[in-house]
Amino acid sequence: MRSLTLHLKILITALVTLGIAITAYQILALGIPVSEDETDDLWNIDAKVEFIANPKDSVKIQMFVPPLAHDYISLNESFISNNYGVSVNRADGNRKVTWSARRATGNQTLYYRLVLTKRYSGEKPKVKGPIFRDSMTIEGPEKVAAEALLAPIRQHSADVETFITEAIKRVNNLHDDNVKLLLAGDTSASNKARITELLLSIAHVPMEKAHTILV
Repeated sequence: MRSLTLHLKILITALVTLGIAITAYQILALGIPVSEDETDDLWNIDAKVEFIANPKDSVKIQMFVPPLAHDYISLNESFISNNYGVSVNRADGNRKVTWSARRATGNQTLYYRLVLTKRYSGEKPKVKGPIFRDSMTIEGPEKVAAEALLAPIRQHSADVETFITEAIKRVNNLHDDNVKLLLAGDTSASNKARITELLLSIAHVPMEKAHTILV
């Protein structure tokens, strides 16, 4: 019993010492604030795009946005729009956001907001290249239908961005027999998004999540 108690005391002492050492390193080496009196700098980056949409044409707005690497990290990034699709891609090492809508009328306003703070760690993150996606598993007629849709999509696309745009366009063609088979009677927006993601996964197209607010 005494031996067990001694081992427990040693373990507790070691854990407390380790905790104190980690806390001291964060305060002294990384400069992390530990009291209400200490403050940290935040940067808000806001951008607004205003234009008048032609009801006869589809809308595609592109804008470069700050990178999420180097010495600063993102606390919040928002893309605010009314019934617009949003995608974020990389172009020559830069991040580019694309807002798109099949139809829009009158005055349009798109908002972008980014909240940044300084990165405490001195270690800079490695910039990741394109990530290879594994294909979703499908068989039988669904596989044949998906491959039949991918053939013209590849033919009419020049890069990842145009590939995604063409895939969305094809999935929204409800007169296509292959689309009908894959949708299986469910033409909801969520099911169309699922089929689009299926096509992108078969083509090994990487995806990046973007948090949006629809108003």
